[in-house]
Amino acid sequence: LSPPPLRSVAAMISHHLRHSTRRASLYCNALVLGLVSRGSTSCGRTGTVNSRCSSHGILRRQLHLHHHNHSPSSFGASHLKSQKKAAAARCSGIVGLIGGLLLHRGTSQDPARSLHGQAAASSAASPSSSAPDGAAPLFSSALIEATDLEAALSSPNVAIVDASWHMPASKRKGFEEYQKGPRVPGAVFFDIDKACDMESDLPHMLPSAEEFSDYVTKLGISNSDSIVIYDTSGIFSAPRVWWMFTYFGHDNVHVLNGGLPGWRAKGMATDNSSRCNEAGGKRGAPDLLPFQAKERKEMLVSIEQLRRILQEEGGAAAVLDARSKGRFSGKEADPRGVRPGHMPGASNVPFGELLDGDGMMLPPTDLKAKLQPFNPEAGVVTTCGSGVTACIISLALHQAGYREARHQRVYDGAWAEWGGADDGYPVVKE
Repeated sequence: LSPPPLRSVAAMISHHLRHSTRRASLYCNALVLGLVSRGSTSCGRTGTVNSRCSSHGILRRQLHLHHHNHSPSSFGASHLKSQKKAAAARCSGIVGLIGGLLLHRGTSQDPARSLHGQAAASSAASPSSSAPDGAAPLFSSALIEATDLEAALSSPNVAIVDASWHMPASKRKGFEEYQKGPRVPGAVFFDIDKACDMESDLPHMLPSAEEFSDYVTKLGISNSDSIVIYDTSGIFSAPRVWWMFTYFGHDNVHVLNGGLPGWRAKGMATDNSSRCNEAGGKRGAPDLLPFQAKERKEMLVSIEQLRRILQEEGGAAAVLDARSKGRFSGKEADPRGVRPGHMPGASNVPFGELLDGDGMMLPPTDLKAKLQPFNPEAGVVTTCGSGVTACIISLALHQAGYREARHQRVYDGAWAEWGGADDGYPVVKE
């Protein structure tokens, strides 16, 4: 096993210094032991780590003793008896040491080069094929089956997320349905109308990295988790949250094919108990490290960027709209009251055409056959009504093998922004 990145440990210590110097002291003690282990097995280069040494494991053991009120003698009673001021000073020194190691170690990785954030990663490799913080991914594909999840339910590193969201006209409330059940056992609820930019007039726009980190941490999810997302429609809103985690740097994230309906159709166990907490449930994780989001801004397209893309001769990228044919053509009124129609140069790929009759995503070969005519290799921007179903196309592209950042761009403002804008953003009707 590999230890967690030093950046994550430093951030975690700084976080706990603000709230509990005693708890931060425990982390520092564990970290010192971890650094000693690193040094004793180094390959002659500062910061080099032997794969058999895991400061992560030391952290877990330290906190286990702390939470169960065991004697502190096994990891240094003198540290625990020190004054708060001394504890804070010691932790600050450790954070400084980490900073020095990071500067010394350096890296030539360029997160903007691909979704994986690794220059050496293959262009065909799945973002879900690498896990952060040294945790081995439990699933090999971004889209997993009910049997895959059922086999991993007992793993402490699996975070199951109900990301159900419904169109306002349906009168369905995702969180209320989650509270009543049924749910996949152990699921927490992710509300895209709360994990968003609350200052924007547009629906569920992306939050900041800090806001996303805080929201996800409160759900009990960390960077070391394999995250599985589902919704109660089959495949509808779950891909949006899958894309959000990918945008914020977490590759070890997956969508449950067929969602809750598919899970139940397979006869899998469900949790039918009533759950009343507004937080949407929280996984039991006493030694949870705060989630650290790292934006991949190359995956996000603004309205001005999209206008330039559409105006370029020959098209710099395919713009694929996931809305229904009626809304795309302008023959149906837009449910948000904005201008009906579509952007000039956009192509219509209704998200339902990427699913089978049971709400399951089509096989990769079928998806590729549907998407190839749009020349996705040159680049893609997906859009829809409010940025939700656009991500179904993004997931389909991923499954079809189009996994680089240029294939996974989303116009977040979507038709809610473009259709509601002035004449500077033209609309085509058919």
